Order: sequence, then structure tokens, then C-alpha cells
Amino acid sequence: MLSSSSTSESLSVSSTPTTPEPSFGDDFASHQESLTSTATFTLVIGGLGYIGSHTSLELLKVGYNVIIVDDLSNSFHSVFTRVRKLAEKYCHESHRSMPILHFHNLDYRSKSLRFLLESYSDLVTVPSSSPQGSPILTHRSKITGVIHFAAYKSVSESILKPAQYYRNNVCGLVELVELLGKHDIRNFVFSSSATVYGTKADGGHPLREEDLIHHPEVYMDENGKEQVRMPVVQGLLSPYARSKYFCEAILADMALSDPDWRIVALRYFNPIGCDRSGLLGEEARGVPSNLFPMISQVLTGERKELEIFGTDWDTRDGTAVRDFIHVSDLARGHIAALSADINTPFRSFNLGTGNGTTVMEAVASLEQASRQQIPVRLAPRRNGDVGSCVAANARSVKELGWSATESISQCAADLWNFILKQEVDRSPQVGDIYGHRSLDAIFRDIDVYHDWNHDLRLEGIFVDETPSDPKLLPYMSTIARYTRKKWHQTSDRFNLIVYNPGVVVNPAYFEDPNLVVIFEQSESHWRSPKIQKSIAQVPPELRSKAVAIVHSLTESLGDAAQLTNEIRLLGFGGLYLTEQVGGGFSKWPVMWVTVTTEIGGKNRSC
Repeated sequence: MLSSSSTSESLSVSSTPTTPEPSFGDDFASHQESLTSTATFTLVIGGLGYIGSHTSLELLKVGYNVIIVDDLSNSFHSVFTRVRKLAEKYCHESHRSMPILHFHNLDYRSKSLRFLLESYSDLVTVPSSSPQGSPILTHRSKITGVIHFAAYKSVSESILKPAQYYRNNVCGLVELVELLGKHDIRNFVFSSSATVYGTKADGGHPLREEDLIHHPEVYMDENGKEQVRMPVVQGLLSPYARSKYFCEAILADMALSDPDWRIVALRYFNPIGCDRSGLLGEEARGVPSNLFPMISQVLTGERKELEIFGTDWDTRDGTAVRDFIHVSDLARGHIAALSADINTPFRSFNLGTGNGTTVMEAVASLEQASRQQIPVRLAPRRNGDVGSCVAANARSVKELGWSATESISQCAADLWNFILKQEVDRSPQVGDIYGHRSLDAIFRDIDVYHDWNHDLRLEGIFVDETPSDPKLLPYMSTIARYTRKKWHQTSDRFNLIVYNPGVVVNPAYFEDPNLVVIFEQSESHWRSPKIQKSIAQVPPELRSKAVAIVHSLTESLGDAAQLTNEIRLLGFGGLYLTEQVGGGFSKWPVMWVTVTTEIGGKNRSC
């Protein structure tokens, strides 16, 4: 759905547009109004990702007008809504006007970015280069700075897919800066990484920016004698690390050839935590590979245990040491980089705390915040890992006027707050993970929804991924009894408990819940003789408590009507259908008009 607020939002800009203009959403008028004003903007590429979203929010808080570009390949549109709402709330409480915020859904490598940049420019006259010449009419961009986050970032994935990483991270950057240069946009902040230091991280001292340079540097030694430091690259252990190094080298070369550029490379150490509100966090679409997101999955029951890679490092407890930095501190470092008075065309800065924390100490911080024990399994070292990686941050403090302020315990507390908010926001749903999740963790979810129910009328609770093994029926019965007792469920309230094993189960399974999902697969699976034979085994007296979830229907509305009628005639008590194109997960399916008409027309609720 498109925003109707004072900020504007651009959606669905194709990579090969049929017209030389990006398309805009329902707020097109306010977008155009902002472009005719004297407003200037900061462009945030990849601005709905983990670090990008927090940086976009911090920019808005201090008054920057922000353009977010994101293709949503590893982020979600809902993050834009949350960034906007948090910024509006902050501005309201601070008695200041809300800056302009635009969102454009496009791949930064597509041709659409050129059209987008052109739309954010003014026609101005500039003096001729010759005394007798007439003034020249030219475009001047309203974009005064760019922060580039849109890069693939998994060390392990980069080893498996190196070409993909070089194509997106390196080739994409070259095309981007060439395009920015053509629009005279030369204030550029690059999202780099401490991985560029390679095995220098094992040198036993905090990493300085001087440990990785791209051109010879003259400096004075401790005896006051002039020395020349030469570029040396050491032990880049993954395509990801090499891609970041290559990008920095390219940017340094561009700045050397054209001193009008102002390029800052920010070398991140280990970003963790979330905005204090609990509404922004790390929500990648893929499988997490970083420590804190994996711990989060253990805490929510999505992962059975945490693997700790390497316990024989030369550290306090044998586990690797990292410099964990709160993502909001990191975000504010980008603002400092945009505004600092830097007297060189290219400059690199570490963004870290300067303090090392072992992996086991990080786990302990989240155990304390969540008051849960986190099960761990010790594993060998991974390829590409280093034993210690800690920042020396003197340059950032001196030249950017920036330093991190949040502790590891605050990072853990904010992450736990985000986890709890996510559990509530997603739906009145409890993940069971096929019986592997502890009852205590499930009860905590139910308690959260109970508190939420004071403000909103929840008509039921959906226990997802439940086991089908009859041996675990006592486990499931305990969940149902706790829910009914906690919510004080009585016959005069429409309070449902729904189990979702996703397969046909033992009749005893139907005793405690109101509904049981006995099928959750695609339409093609539903049509298979094996599935139909299994469904036929459900006793007729239990079918009113059975539910079918059928995914990936074809676009034919006739198929939806036929399937709805089939499930109705089976006597099922519920159904849910999703479309093959677009997906019922992402939008309200058109076919639901057909489905509800079919049910209503037969005077039968289901």
C-alpha cells in the first residue's frame, strides 16, 4: 500500500523503463512539490537494510532530507514505514518540522537510477568560461551527498558465489560513481569493512587506518624523521573482503585523479543492536551468518543451538574477539562523515569502539538481557575467520568528532527488545518449531500476546510448525491448557487455538485445539492421489476442525472457486489460499473475492 502522509514514496520503478522517468506512488504531488523547492537531499542507497535503515532514521532526526533507494532484495517495505513513523514521532516530540523522505524501489545498477538522478535536479545558469561568452544553462543536482550501502555482505556466501559478489559490489560501484560524477554529485560515503585489513587483524594490536592504505603516504616517525609508508595488502581471505578492498582502491584512485571528489570509506567492525524503540533491527531475507542474528534465532526457537566457531584462539576464553558496535552509533558515524571538514579527496575511518569482546562474552550479554540460557555447540574454525579484530579509533575521534557511546550490555538489551516487539508485531502466532522449542519460550510468547490483548481483541492464537508425532501430544496439550488459563477463555468469547502440523495427524491431536491445519503445501501437491488418500482418512466427525492451507494457485479464478468448493464439500472448518504470482504472502489475493463469494453463495461458513 502507498503512503498517504506528507512524505512521498516511489514504487515499482522497472529496470528497463518504457519512459525516461521513474514512476511515483499516490504521493506524486508532494514529491513534485519538494522537487520544485530549494530543498537538498542525501541519497541513501540500500537505505532499508539493517545499517541503512538506522542511518536513514538518524539523518532525519538531525534534519537531513532523505532519498532512500532499495530494491528490497534483502529488506522489506515495512521498514520504510517504520523509519518514517519513528522520525515523525521524534520530530513531533522535539517540536521541529519533519524533513522530506522519499523512497524509490529500484536496483541501483539499473538505468532507472539515471532517470531518478535527473528528476532531482534544477536548471540553472552558470557563467561562461570565456569573458565574451553567454551564460550556460545546465543542471544542478539537489543531491548533496550519497551514502552507499547496497553490497552483498556474507563472507561464507562470497566464497561460494564470488562472481556474484564482484559483479554487485565492485562492478556496481564503478558504474555508480561514474553516473554520480556525470551529475556532479561528488560527496560520497562508502560502506567498507574491517575485513580489508585481512590477517593484519592477528597482529596483536588494534587496527589503525594506516595499516591499509592505497597510495604511498608521507609521515613523521617517532624521531621526527620523514618516512614513506607504502601500500601493503595482507591475507584477504574471502571474495567479500577482496571486493571491499577493490572498491576502496577504485575510490582512492578516482579521488587522486579528480580532487573535486570528497570520498570517505567507513570501515565497520561488528555492528549489533537495534534502535532503542525496538521497531528497527536486522531483518534480512536470507539465512543469517553473523553472531547476534544467529543468537536471536536461538532465543526465538528458530535455531536449536548456537554454533561457536573456534575455541582455540589466543584470547581470554579461547573464542574469537570482536569489536561490537551499536548500529545507532555506527549510523551517527555516517552523519559525522558527511559533515566533517576533511582536507583530502579520499579518507578512510574505522567505526568501532576500540574495545574487544569475546564471542562467549557476547553470548553472556544476551543471556543476561533475555534471562535465558543459550545452548551452544563448539565447532572448528571457519575459513576466512581471524582470532581478533579490534579498531583503533583515534582518527575518527580527532577528524570526525565521533566516538561510540553504547555498551555491549545496551546492545544486547536493545536487541532483546527488538525480538520481543517482533514476536508481537508479526501476528498472534507462536512458533513451535516441530516440538524442539522449550515450553518456557512458548509460554513467554503467549504472555506477550496476553498483554497485547488488553488493547486489541485477539480472536485466536496460531501455533505454527507444531509436531505431528503422537508422542508429543502431552507437550501440545500443555500449550493449549496454558493458553486457555492465561487468556481466561470461556464459551462466550470467540477464542481459537489453532495447531499447524501441516499434515494429517492422529485423531487424538484434535482434542485440545479448535482447529488443526492438516495440509500446507502447493496446489499441485493437493491434487496428488497420495495427498487425497491421506485426507480421506480424516474421520468425518473431525473434519469441521480441519484446515487446508493451499499455496501457489494459478491465476485462474475458476481454479480458486473449484478448490474452495472441494474443501467446502469435504466439510473442512477452514481454508487459506495464496496465489502463484505475487503471492498471498505479500498482498491480499484478488482471488479472495471469488473464494468468499463461493463460500457465501453456498450459505456456509468455513
